[in-house]
Amino acid sequence: MYSLYIKYFKNKLAKEVNMQLIKKFRLSSIFFGFLIYGVFKLVNPNYPFRYVLLLAITSTIIVGATMIWNDYCDREHDKKKNKFFVSLNAKFYKIYAVTIWVLSLGVILFQYTIIKNIYLTLAFILYILIGIFYSQARKYFILSIIVVTFSVASGALVPLLISGTNFIYTIHIFFIILLMIFVRELIKDISDVEYDKGYKKTLPVYFGKKFSYNLIIFILTISFILMLAFEISVWPTILSILLAIFFLSLKNLQLAKVGIDLSLILFFILAILNV
Repeated sequence: MYSLYIKYFKNKLAKEVNMQLIKKFRLSSIFFGFLIYGVFKLVNPNYPFRYVLLLAITSTIIVGATMIWNDYCDREHDKKKNKFFVSLNAKFYKIYAVTIWVLSLGVILFQYTIIKNIYLTLAFILYILIGIFYSQARKYFILSIIVVTFSVASGALVPLLISGTNFIYTIHIFFIILLMIFVRELIKDISDVEYDKGYKKTLPVYFGKKFSYNLIIFILTISFILMLAFEISVWPTILSILLAIFFLSLKNLQLAKVGIDLSLILFFILAILNV
């Protein structure tokens, strides 16, 4: 089975294929690792660095595997968006996706041998199961955005599986991330509304773009208020949220999404740097 995998890495297109595969991990995977690491710095700063780093790496690989598998499942639909790499290399890509899932399981077992926390291990296995079945969520009304939002935001709850974690502060962070991820996914759904009709049951498909825009602005306003309540310096993050609201008012979804991504990244960079 892996002879096909090896063949791709030996042919003259190897560099292009490698770049495509690396890109499939996307910013979302790296963000999830930052999320785990940043939240630990905020709510349980005394937890050993090597453990936090291992949990962040494990999380990144699992989310990356989910993104890769979802691309495989959506390969035919993605042709409408002029994305042909997966559909043209379907057999090879499936092997690649399964390989990353196996790697994820291996990393989970490895972290258990180091940290020896069965609850963390079970949580990561649950993430794998959600990732495998996520592609089927599109068949049910708004289930896709709910699964993504809660799965990613629940990363903020991982420290609660460790003793010594500030419970109230953790829940506070969880709700902020929950709102921000929901907005990010809703922006993507608005962008893809024409492609998703008849394929994916999203809020913009059912209620239209205007309703979705208004919902995003409302949620961002709530997030803005919650951010003001934080005890760390988050002004760069708050300014990014305001920037996202401004671009949404101009109906510029791409820049609004950049504003959301920037706000989340800055939030955790500030947390990691203890600013």
